[in-house]
Amino acid sequence: MRVWHCPEGMVAIAANTLRILSLDKLGDAFNAEAVPLRYTPRKLAVHSVSGNLVVVEADHNAFSDEEKAHIYEVNGMAPPLPADAPMPDEEEAEGVVMEASIGVPRAPAGKWASCIRVVDPVKRETLHLIELDDNEAAVSVAMVPLRDRAGETFVMVGTVKDMTLHPRQLTAAYIHVYQFTEGNESLELVHKTQVEDVPKAMVGFGGRLLAGVGNRLRLYDMGTKKLLRKCELRGLPTMVATIHVISPSRVVVGDLAESFHYVKYQRQENTFVLFADDVAPRWLTASAVLDANTVAGADKFGNIFVTRLPQEVSDDVDDAQLLSSAAGNEAAALNGAPSKSEEVVQFHVGETVTSLQRVALGPGCSEVLLYTTIMGGVGALLPLTSKDDLELMQALEAHLRQEAPPLSGRDQLFFRSAYFPAKGVVDGDFCQGFNSLPAEEQRSIADELDRAPPDVSKKLEELLNRIL
Repeated sequence: MRVWHCPEGMVAIAANTLRILSLDKLGDAFNAEAVPLRYTPRKLAVHSVSGNLVVVEADHNAFSDEEKAHIYEVNGMAPPLPADAPMPDEEEAEGVVMEASIGVPRAPAGKWASCIRVVDPVKRETLHLIELDDNEAAVSVAMVPLRDRAGETFVMVGTVKDMTLHPRQLTAAYIHVYQFTEGNESLELVHKTQVEDVPKAMVGFGGRLLAGVGNRLRLYDMGTKKLLRKCELRGLPTMVATIHVISPSRVVVGDLAESFHYVKYQRQENTFVLFADDVAPRWLTASAVLDANTVAGADKFGNIFVTRLPQEVSDDVDDAQLLSSAAGNEAAALNGAPSKSEEVVQFHVGETVTSLQRVALGPGCSEVLLYTTIMGGVGALLPLTSKDDLELMQALEAHLRQEAPPLSGRDQLFFRSAYFPAKGVVDGDFCQGFNSLPAEEQRSIADELDRAPPDVSKKLEELLNRIL
């Protein structure tokens, strides 16, 4: 069977028949299934052995299930079905009220409801649920294979207790260690370790746990009764928001308000050394590693950027002189790292980006930088590997700015450069407007590009097909 694309759908040959497949609404999802959750999902991690998901959920100004049941009982009300309960059949639905429809009782500030859920993604079923009590809220989760336990994977969950958001205050914070039991379908608490600040980010590092505790980067080893601190880097500007392990000795740490910091782990000395950071402060909301020296990030003001470590700095990381000068510098909070990364991409999306992922969306598709936004938008940045494609798209974008300004009247380049001058990105959404122009304007722009209008439209469709 061979398949070709056509504007109205797909043309396919199967055996001795020619078939044209078309969809009424290309914007609709082919298939979508939702798994209802009790609270707002904060983080998730995948168990590599079973494929099950561990999701941590937390809601502010919310009561736990037991507290809500007590409130309903005191007020003489029948408790509604929880938001994560399966929908009843039509016969059973009469007189049944769902929390998703009527809402839940509102709790005062500083009150949290949270749980840890094990989900089978194939069956879309909840295998195990642990409700956190004592006003604890889960903020991070990580799957960590521990070398002291023969590579067995443990679930690390970071929690906070009695936290208020503005200003941020808390009475205690913990790192819970859970072990999989019963065929990797349930969790058992091994122990919990108290820490002094929010454990916002955690990741496995050489068979141990690398955690960001407030503005400290810590390396923990597994103990009998609690986690054992082995190494620590202090003095990061605000709070560790993300951690990416690039190699067994190099880590990229994303600070909550000061962008990325490049850290070298010296195994013999058992120390962390900060050797490079970013030139601009960024309030990070998401990040993704593109290669050994390149990291993509997004800030809460709607910007996507890519920062790259200069090759000469990357080559000289193992130089004793560079690391010794970095180790003796105590001004990390004032961007005091001896080296700086370079900004290679700047692009303003217009909405706060909540996640970034380097992924291929289908077999035969190119790898893209996929992002999602707080308003529910999904977008992708496609790398242009051909110089001809790059020059064509840049020229098309420039001509569209002159011939077809946006309907809102705001200049497209001014919008995409709202915080930083746009750099290294062609606005594909804007270029797609070429197909909606009148024929005369299309012909005028295509003549400037030494192309025919169908050729320009075909190139736009070809680039789109590389993504999906």
